[in-house]
Amino acid sequence: MSSRAELEFRDSILDRMEADEARGTLLDRLRGAMLLLYAARQRDPEWLANHAKHGRAYVTATDAREELESWPDVPPAEQLNRNFMGGLFRKGWRAVGFHPSGTNGSHGRREMMWEPK
Repeated sequence: MSSRAELEFRDSILDRMEADEARGTLLDRLRGAMLLLYAARQRDPEWLANHAKHGRAYVTATDAREELESWPDVPPAEQLNRNFMGGLFRKGWRAVGFHPSGTNGSHGRREMMWEPK
């Protein structure tokens, strides 16, 4: 027979596993959305003329935050672990430069521009 502490411990492990799985699913979903946004920007001559400082399309973490805010079933980006956005661009993307961030809390710091590998 299992003690109450053992059952609670097992439940906490299952909760963490579910959270990790949910995080992975959310990252995959967001990566897909960023790929679609990147492809749309590549085909949009007006966006390229106004934004593409290096003559190419790119996406940023700000784009990802804006995308997350449009999803009703996801907590706001500021409630997610701060390492979440780092995980987003870790696989399948390469950095192509920097530009000033437009988010309120960034105080004009530069943010990385990304394109698919």
